[in-house]
Amino acid sequence: HNGPSPLRGLAAYSDLSNAQELNVSLGRPVDRAIAGAMFGAYVEAAYDIWPLLFGDFGKQLEPFFRVEYVDTQRDVPDGFVANRNRTYWLYNPGIQFYPHPNVVLKLEYRNFDPHAGEKPDEVAVGMGFAF
Repeated sequence: HNGPSPLRGLAAYSDLSNAQELNVSLGRPVDRAIAGAMFGAYVEAAYDIWPLLFGDFGKQLEPFFRVEYVDTQRDVPDGFVANRNRTYWLYNPGIQFYPHPNVVLKLEYRNFDPHAGEKPDEVAVGMGFAF
């Protein structure tokens, strides 16, 4: 965590070179393929408002907004059909509180926008520790 307005991001790509052989040898149905490629990424912006509210720099309170893109069926082997229900955008506003530099409490709303089908929105409460 770095300063009053952290910006975070991450991208990941996975490539399975023998996905065709794996799907055939496991007898996977054509609509339930193990993907040959997957992709996901997010960017998140936050701002520490604790000093504005309380003037004490010992804690942090950060409203944040994160945008994610997930595609776990980016590329499926020939003869298989990608499940587009597993491709979605996620819009995620929330707030995180750091009572200690190594502890975070988080409340967030997760709004899913799937490429196909429907995916319900979520409200999540979390806690994290760093050792």
